[in-house]
Amino acid sequence: MIIDRFAELLVFGFMPLMIGTMALPLCGNAQAQAVAGEMYYRERIALPPEAEAILILAEADDSGAPGRTIATRAVKRLGQVPIRFSMDVEPGAVAEQRRYVLVAHIRVAGHAWFTGEARDLDAASLSSIRLLLERSS
Repeated sequence: MIIDRFAELLVFGFMPLMIGTMALPLCGNAQAQAVAGEMYYRERIALPPEAEAILILAEADDSGAPGRTIATRAVKRLGQVPIRFSMDVEPGAVAEQRRYVLVAHIRVAGHAWFTGEARDLDAASLSSIRLLLERSS
């Protein structure tokens, strides 16, 4: 009787738990890739507290211009330059053989103060972007 209960626990309780635990690493490989770096501008202008940065990561089309948008992020409380940023990209959205463009805008009260873009980025360079922003007119 006790041996039957032990065999039942082993077959229907412990074994499925072990098989499920072994399968978890196979399912967990799809991690979000982080896009990170810093943006800066050369002008000696302090940003007001309400300034925000809008970041857009897009695939580059054949001419190198932004194409399909992959991820966007708004960053608030920017502080002073260099302004660090990071955003997560869905697993599988970035491919090794593709090129990417990162577009950034700093806005204050809905008006663009600075803008810039980093072109010809590959998957490896998306974790250490240094982006120069120019004063918007």
